[in-house]
Amino acid sequence: MRHEFISRSSNPGRLPGLALQGGQLESLGRIATLPCHEVMMNSKQILLPLFLITVASCQTQRISTSDADVSVMPTQHQTPTLVVSTTNPHPFVIARQVSPLYAGPSNISFIEVAEINAGESLTPLGLYGDFVHVVGSGEKDGYIWKEHLEYIPLDLPIMGSNEVPAEVINLFDFIFEPGATFKAGRLSIQTVDDEWFPLDIGPLQIATPFTLNTQFSAKGVGAIVLSGSAPSFGEWWSAPRLLVFSDHLELRDGRNEHDYVQIDLPGLENKLINIVFADPKGYSFTVYDQTGNSLITVDVSEFISINLDEGLFPSGNLFFGVLVGPLSRLTVSDLNLAKPPSGERVDERESSPRLRELADEREFLIGSSGAAYRLEDLQYQEILAGEYNCLKVPFFEMGDLRPSQDVYDFRHIDALVSFAERHNMSIIGSPVVHGGSEFLPDWLKNGNFSRDELINILHDHISTVVGRYKGRIHMWELVNEYGWMSYYQHWDLDFWKNHIGPEYVEMAFAWAKQADPGAFLLLDEPELEDRSHPMRSAMITSTYNLTTRLLEKGVPIDGIAIQGHLLLNSSAPTAVGFAETLELFEELGLDVYITEFDVNLANIPGSQEERKEYQAELYRIMLQTCLQSEVCKGFVTFEFSDRFTWLGDCDGCLGIPDPQPLPFDSDYQPKPAYFAMYEVLANHSSETVPEDEISR
Repeated sequence: MRHEFISRSSNPGRLPGLALQGGQLESLGRIATLPCHEVMMNSKQILLPLFLITVASCQTQRISTSDADVSVMPTQHQTPTLVVSTTNPHPFVIARQVSPLYAGPSNISFIEVAEINAGESLTPLGLYGDFVHVVGSGEKDGYIWKEHLEYIPLDLPIMGSNEVPAEVINLFDFIFEPGATFKAGRLSIQTVDDEWFPLDIGPLQIATPFTLNTQFSAKGVGAIVLSGSAPSFGEWWSAPRLLVFSDHLELRDGRNEHDYVQIDLPGLENKLINIVFADPKGYSFTVYDQTGNSLITVDVSEFISINLDEGLFPSGNLFFGVLVGPLSRLTVSDLNLAKPPSGERVDERESSPRLRELADEREFLIGSSGAAYRLEDLQYQEILAGEYNCLKVPFFEMGDLRPSQDVYDFRHIDALVSFAERHNMSIIGSPVVHGGSEFLPDWLKNGNFSRDELINILHDHISTVVGRYKGRIHMWELVNEYGWMSYYQHWDLDFWKNHIGPEYVEMAFAWAKQADPGAFLLLDEPELEDRSHPMRSAMITSTYNLTTRLLEKGVPIDGIAIQGHLLLNSSAPTAVGFAETLELFEELGLDVYITEFDVNLANIPGSQEERKEYQAELYRIMLQTCLQSEVCKGFVTFEFSDRFTWLGDCDGCLGIPDPQPLPFDSDYQPKPAYFAMYEVLANHSSETVPEDEISR
C-alpha cells in the first residue's frame, strides 16, 4: 500500500507562472510535484521543504508553496470574458438580412439574445470562427454569423478563446440517478446503510482545455469525481480519477484500491471552486477558490505511487459523478463544465431529422422502453432522448416496487419519469398489475391474506401508483397478459385470478380511472400480431371477445397494447394478417399501440447481412401497416440496443444465443432495422404494403 500526502499552508497566496485566459493556461509552473526537488518558477528557484513521515509503511511527502502574483483569475461560475477595446472600432457593418444575434459564437451552444434587421448598422469588435462580435443600437451585443453581413473589414481583429464567452454545460442535466434528488436547484444524495454510493456518468468527449466549476457540502464522506473511463462494476476505484473532498484532493490511477495520492486542501466545504485543466487529457490542473485565488497546481505525471503518465483522461473522454460513503449525505449546488466554444456555425438544415421528429409530424409515438441505471451512459441518454418521443417506463408491478406491504420504492421510476419530462417524451407506465408469480413479492405470496385483504392491497397499489403520477404519466399498460393466461388457461400463473377472481380486471380499470380520470388505460397482451396465423388467430379472437365483454360491462378500457415479440414462438406475421388484427379492434372503438416490439434472429439462417435485412423488412412491414391504419397510434421497441435485450444472456433474461432483436447493435450503431423505420416514417403515404408474406 503506497500513499503520498501533500499539504499546503492555509494562506498560500497566488501561484506564480500562470496566466489564466478564459479557461486556458498559457504557462504553467511545475508546482507541488513529487519527488521534492528544486522547481523553476518564473526564473526563480524555490527550494521546497521535505518532510518524511511514516504511516502504515507508506512514504509520505509534504509540500508547501510560497506567495506570488497571478495575472488573471476566474470568478464565480465560469471563466471570464475579456472585452476587446473599442477605442478605435471599425465604423460599421451592415446586416444583409434578418439574422439572429447569439450570446456567444455558436448557434447551437448559445441562446439567441436579439434579432438583427436587414440593413441594420452594427459596430464590429472582432472575428471568432464563423461569427463576428458586434454591438448595435438598443444595447444589442452579441455574435452574428459572418455570412449575414455585407462585408467584413480585412483588419478586423481575430479574437482568442479567452476573449469570448465560454460554452457552459450544466452537468445536472445528465443526472437521473435513483437515489439522487433535486430540490431548489441542488442535488442531494444520502446513503442510509453501510454501502458506498458511486456514480460515474459519461462519456463527454473533450477536445479542448476546460474548467469544472462546483460547490458542495458533505456530512460524512462525499466527493465530486472526475475520471477518464467508467469503472468496472463493483470496483469504484478502477479508472484514472480525481476525487474532490471538502478538505483534500485524491488522485488514483485505477490499478488497485490501495495506492493513491492525497493532496491536503482544507476549506473547500460549501465554497465555489474552479478546477482548470490546461489540456483535454488532464496532465495538469489548477484549483481556484471563489475569489479567483489559486490554491494549488498539480502535474499528475510526477507522483511516485501512482502512474498517470497519460493523464487523467487519456482517451479524451470525461466521466463525472460523485462518491458518497456509508451513512453520509452529499449536497451539490453547482456542477458545470466550461470550455472554449468551437466558433463553428452548424447548418441545422443539413442535419437529417431524427425518428422522433418524423413521428411528431404525424402525431405518432415512436418509442423505446428504458432502465434508470443505464442513464449513467451518456450515449444511451443521447439515443433514447434524441430518437424517440415516447419512453416506456417499466417496473410498476409489486415485485419491483414494494419491498414490503407499506413501503413503495419509486426511485428508479422517478429517475426515468424525470428523464422523459426533461426531454419532452410521452410516457407509458407498464405494467401496473401482473398476476405472474415472478412479478409478485414474497410478502404477498406467503402472507395468507384473505380475499378482502388482497382486494385492499391491490386497490392501494393501483391508487397509489396511478395517483402519484397523475398528470405526468398519461398512458398505462394497466393489466398485463390476463387475456393470454385466460386463453391458455394458465390459471395457476395468475395470482390475482386465483385469489380474487376474474373480476379483479374490472376492479383494476375502475380504480385507475378514479385515481386519474384523464389517464389512457391499455390492456396489454402478447401474440396478437397476425390474424392469418392459425394459433395467433384463436388468441386474437379470444382477446377480442374478452375485451368486448369488459366494455359491455362499462370497464374503462381505452386501448389495446400489442407486445410484438416476433419470431419468438412462431413464424413471421404478414402485413395482411396484422392489418386484420388492427381492423378487429377498431370495430370496438379502441386505439392500438405496439409496445414491446423486437425481432429475434436466433434461428434465422443466412449471413449476418441477410439476417439483418430480413429483420429490417419485418420492422418495415409492421410499422408501415401500423401507420396506414386508422387505429394504430404508436410503435415502441423493448429497449433499442441489442446490448440490453431481454432475450439475451443476462440476469432474468431468456438466454437465447445471438438474438440481435433491436434497431441498434450492442455498440449503439444503427442497423438496417433502424433505417427501415426511418424510411417508413419519412416516406409514409396511403399506399398499402405489399401483401406478400415474409417467411424464412
